[in-house]
Amino acid sequence: PFKGKEKRKKVCLIDKKVNHKKFGDGTITACDGKYLHVLFGESEKVFSYPSVFEKFLTIDDKEAKDKIQNDIKELHEQAVKIEEAKKKKEIQYVVQALEPQKNMSKYLDVSKSPVEENKENTPVKATPKPPKGSYKIKNLAIKFNCCDGGMIEDKIGFNGICSNSQMEYNINKQRNNRICNNPDCVCKKFLYREINEEEFKKIADSNTFICNERQLLKNWRVKVDSSKLAGVLYNSLVIMTTKFKSIEEKDRFVFGVFMTAGTVQDGDFNFIIADEEYRIELKKSEAIKVKFWDHHTTTGKTKNNWGTTAFKMLTPEDSLSILKEIVNVKIGTDEEEKARKFYEHFAEVNDISLIENEEADNDSIDETKDVPQMELDF
Repeated sequence: PFKGKEKRKKVCLIDKKVNHKKFGDGTITACDGKYLHVLFGESEKVFSYPSVFEKFLTIDDKEAKDKIQNDIKELHEQAVKIEEAKKKKEIQYVVQALEPQKNMSKYLDVSKSPVEENKENTPVKATPKPPKGSYKIKNLAIKFNCCDGGMIEDKIGFNGICSNSQMEYNINKQRNNRICNNPDCVCKKFLYREINEEEFKKIADSNTFICNERQLLKNWRVKVDSSKLAGVLYNSLVIMTTKFKSIEEKDRFVFGVFMTAGTVQDGDFNFIIADEEYRIELKKSEAIKVKFWDHHTTTGKTKNNWGTTAFKMLTPEDSLSILKEIVNVKIGTDEEEKARKFYEHFAEVNDISLIENEEADNDSIDETKDVPQMELDF
């Protein structure tokens, strides 16, 4: 006799015959407990396991069918537990206060009064989560200036002050760049020798807010105008885009993504903050494969032309397409499972059926993708 749950006989699903509503008869080639690989003729498809058996796949083998039904039951039980845990969990974010950069209120949307140095800083809590259904989820792409701070080996950067050559490009060549082109920008003052290297380093090493890019992939939060936060609170997707100075706008790429966990006010600034679990940074070699405009369905004058705004709202379908390509570039890496989990979570939040979506594409995950060679002048 076994105490608690009955001990189950291990059943292998590999080589079992299945039938798909659209693809017909197939053979299971692999199953890791989360994904099921099925060969239909010469085409292999990848499905979420065991949920695919609820609507799309059938199997005649009795032992395999019993195992799958038990796995589906456990999946539903686990989903209930997770939902209950989410309802009980209270998230509080504590952030270090930032000192606003002086004389930049026009460009940084801050008040004229700086944070007093001796003022006692209190913990900053995330905005209380509104009731389900009371707000509209928005997914957005953000245009960032390229930041080569911390760009070593295959790291994309965005973790430190830009090099002098990158500063010069951002200041002199980037149109509509209000932060870098502001006369009070400390990087511009340093580049034009209005302040010396020692003064610049002191500011750079402090908590003074200079720009979003400097510590974007360290702090995982983005300062925005509070008037633009409506709907971008919880479970929204943020696509971070940029381009190297040697490539054209049409080759703008995605270097990171995250789901939002709310907003915080730190000093006089408002920030969108990233969920600690659902955020992914791409390496340089991965990022250049995920071209933003390949997934932006808007046509006409806005195609391959960002314009003057910092944000672009994305449809759930365009957003899912970007996440799917990130899964592709992460195949075979340590972050493959994390990317798949992110992809599935986004689909669940936006009520998108991955199976139906993949059937519409009529294609499984492609492990190889040809990427045009481009000069990467950083």
